[in-house]
Amino acid sequence: MTGAGKAIYGLLNVAAINELINTRIYPVVAPNNASTFPCIVYEVESTEPINHKDRLDTQADGSKGRTMETVTIAIYCSGYEYRQVEELENEVRKAMDGFRGDVNGVCVDGIILENSSDSYNYDLEIFEKESIYNFRITY
Repeated sequence: MTGAGKAIYGLLNVAAINELINTRIYPVVAPNNASTFPCIVYEVESTEPINHKDRLDTQADGSKGRTMETVTIAIYCSGYEYRQVEELENEVRKAMDGFRGDVNGVCVDGIILENSSDSYNYDLEIFEKESIYNFRITY
């Protein structure tokens, strides 16, 4: 799991969200079966490395400096009932928007919600809310 993936999973795997989805948090794609929903799927849409003065310095343990990246992610909240999806998306926003700190060994510098939208997947007969977040990480 990448630095971004570890941070996202750590922020989403909390009690308020797990009460709604029983830890059904998936990277990129959810399993295609009836017990999958409601769930969260997250995707790293882009990762841009940031060149900074300490990235190539050798650390005391012999390792190279820390990696810094700007990341854009999409989080999809999905379920059979719109109310349920809306409640899930609200909990995701509480966990993500504005977060600053360390999570799963990744330093997260200010998550910002860029936009969100609603949709209906006619093939799976589920409601979905997509939210796009931007943030910077160091690991």
